[in-house]
Amino acid sequence: GNITFSGLVGDDQELGAVRVHAVNNVTISDAFKAQSYNQSVDPANQNDPPLPTAGMFTLSGDMTLTTGMLQVVTQDIDLDASVRTLAGGDDGDVMLLAADTIDLKAGESITTTAGTTDTDSAGILVASQNTVNLQGSLMTTGATGAAGGAVMVNAASALTVTTITTTGGAAAAGSNSDGAAAGSIDLWVDSGVITLQNSTISAIGGAGDNTGAQGAGASIVLDNDVVIAGGTAVVTTGDTAGDITFNYSINSEDNGNSASALRGLALTAGSGNIDFNDAV
Repeated sequence: GNITFSGLVGDDQELGAVRVHAVNNVTISDAFKAQSYNQSVDPANQNDPPLPTAGMFTLSGDMTLTTGMLQVVTQDIDLDASVRTLAGGDDGDVMLLAADTIDLKAGESITTTAGTTDTDSAGILVASQNTVNLQGSLMTTGATGAAGGAVMVNAASALTVTTITTTGGAAAAGSNSDGAAAGSIDLWVDSGVITLQNSTISAIGGAGDNTGAQGAGASIVLDNDVVIAGGTAVVTTGDTAGDITFNYSINSEDNGNSASALRGLALTAGSGNIDFNDAV
């Protein structure tokens, strides 16, 4: 059967842990606030949940999870609203796994910035056995004095990304401390193309306080053929450490007349390296 949340959930008093054990479609139509949300096939098999062959998770109201993670395992995931987890660390991870498609609407975001000083932000894992289309943003900026989380996105046949940000947290005011490190970004497609659609992909360390140094950037890896579409793609690890690696070819999109649209690529790696391991 299906589960539909038509009204506000947890608006006056947030819910505790929400666990969906077995379902076809889940629709969340308005704002949703709980400690955590976990939807997978087999509650005894959380570390390696099987992918179902039916079912849609649709989010149309913003979701806020205060102390735990978001895990959704289904056939299709359609995010028409934003997700935010506040726990940080492994507790606040976002894990979206789909047998077919994952879509994030333009203007919406998945954010795992921790709500507590010195708590590292949580990671984001998005993986599909078909396509991933991220027209919105993935963001995991570190809290004060804490690192950003890692972002991993995998699709079997096609991946489109716009904005991914894994900034490290700034040092506390008056601490003279270094800024915190960013989280790494890994994008890969099993047998298809990574499309950078008006993309800015950033893994920059947080600002130091006074005499403190800027935190380290983190590695950014694109692991299959890349097509740049819509405008210049920006990929940066900032002024400190952090390598940028393109393991396969890079091309501009077509202009519609069997010629290149001449899309640009702007790269910054500070003290890190930039590696092109195939034709550009």
